[in-house]
Amino acid sequence: MTLRIRSARERVGLSQKALANRLGINAATLSGYESGSHDPRPETLAHIARICGVSADYLLNLDGQADEAVLPADALDLAAGYAALDEYGQRAVRAIVEVETQRLADAARSDRHKADDRPAQSPLPAVPQMSLGASEPDVTLRYYESPAAAGSPNDADSSYVTKSYPARLVPPRTLYALGINGASMEPEIPDGSTVFVGAADHLSDGDILIAWIDGEGAVCKRVCLYGQNVTRLMSANRAYPDIEGQSLTGLRVLGRVQGVYGSATPANPENALPPRMTDREKGEAMRQRRIALGFNLTDAAAAVGAPVRTLSRWESGMEPIPSRPLRAMCRAYGLDETLFQ
Repeated sequence: MTLRIRSARERVGLSQKALANRLGINAATLSGYESGSHDPRPETLAHIARICGVSADYLLNLDGQADEAVLPADALDLAAGYAALDEYGQRAVRAIVEVETQRLADAARSDRHKADDRPAQSPLPAVPQMSLGASEPDVTLRYYESPAAAGSPNDADSSYVTKSYPARLVPPRTLYALGINGASMEPEIPDGSTVFVGAADHLSDGDILIAWIDGEGAVCKRVCLYGQNVTRLMSANRAYPDIEGQSLTGLRVLGRVQGVYGSATPANPENALPPRMTDREKGEAMRQRRIALGFNLTDAAAAVGAPVRTLSRWESGMEPIPSRPLRAMCRAYGLDETLFQ
């Protein structure tokens, strides 16, 4: 059964890459979910439903609603593959498409004029200015061996070397590469891997950042935002504490993680849990559940034992939901608490 993940994603204006980043998976895996070639785990399906503001029944085609028309699965797979290519690869694909389109046009013209004695069309043109067998280009970047030496290329002047990476693996607008030491972002970013870092001129809730914290040094964490204000930096590994409150003093964002490179694997993959939700995602999931149950803010606040204003701040993502009220909300709303930890 093909799930309605694509239609749910498009309802909220998320690209395939954006949703994959939120889920902590690559775009090819999400494309497989959307095409039906393989199914997500139940907890991943629940996370998709929360992000897209739909029910699991909707994703599973159990709500009785007519499904929207979708492209064939192979077309979706090709689109996802094309989006993952660098400029070199995309030019090659476009060139092949142009050649094949011309071939079909020539064949159609030939069929229309079979009765004519005119000579056949000339052979297919070569792919313009492309040699698919050519050696793959490289990109040379500054590589910082330790997060303790992290910084933007403009203000860091030590502890780096230059390294070359296959161009197809380096995301657009990457500024430098950085080695990750430590397991606080596992399983999303394994200890010993390398991240590609770009500018952080505009942040989105859930982005993974390289940031400088007074007293901590450089850290790699997922950001929780209210507007463009950083309210918390989250570890992906639940065994490591988050950075919030006064610990954010002196915060300076150095860049945004664009991608992960390397063959490293998480130290404890058997303990991997679904990606953590940001404060905004938690609040929105709670708000959607409250509305689905027919609770207004006053009813919900009474059930949870919190002031209405506080509950509103939690739902907006302005403040994280403390553990005790979170448990109370999950009980009142009939939700699995482990999905929100």
